[in-house]
Amino acid sequence: CDLAGNVWEWVADTYFPTYRGIPKDGSPMIGGGKKVLRGGSFTGDYRELYASTRGQLDKLGLMNVVGFRVARTIQLEP
Repeated sequence: CDLAGNVWEWVADTYFPTYRGIPKDGSPMIGGGKKVLRGGSFTGDYRELYASTRGQLDKLGLMNVVGFRVARTIQLEP
């Protein structure tokens, strides 16, 4: 919910220009290089404001339009 349009969201994946060789189990692609950003920001163009939009930023890069989402796993009772 509400992924697009607030700030670009850091995700666990390392940026690669294609999806070739991605893990089949959905785990993140880990490696050196830049990190993936998703979703666009409040300063962006309306054409970027989709969860499928990917950007990239150096791991040590700082921008006021980049954030992260705090999440936790909820264990369901059997």
